[in-house]
Amino acid sequence: MRTFTLFLEQSSGYLNKKPSQHFSLRYFGHQMSSFLSVTEGYKEQTILAEMAQFEWLLREAFDAADKSYLNMEELQKIAPERWPELKFDFHPTVNRVDLRFNIPQLWQAIDNPKKRSSPCNDIISSTKLLIIELFFSRLE
Repeated sequence: MRTFTLFLEQSSGYLNKKPSQHFSLRYFGHQMSSFLSVTEGYKEQTILAEMAQFEWLLREAFDAADKSYLNMEELQKIAPERWPELKFDFHPTVNRVDLRFNIPQLWQAIDNPKKRSSPCNDIISSTKLLIIELFFSRLE
């Protein structure tokens, strides 16, 4: 019950400080990370803002444009003399984020408690860089 009360407090605070600017609920949480990082009672627990940021990046990756990407076979077909002039763009699902905590493993442990190999406290450690890269193929 305490967890639910904390969630209601956080949600109410966010609603009051960051009212929705879009007709769709899909975009409503985009400022949650910044809200948590500056709001008393949450800013001291920086892991919360990082978790919100990670969750938002997952949502963006899931909703990103459905764009094809080069696989190894296609790259091997490119003539060697063309390589110096080639420029590549990242797939729309790729994001770079700096994290102080090991948020992906913590998120997985929370999402699937049956597969937890260690307590969540053991998961909270330091990581410097995470690339979120989810490729979704078209459903035909």
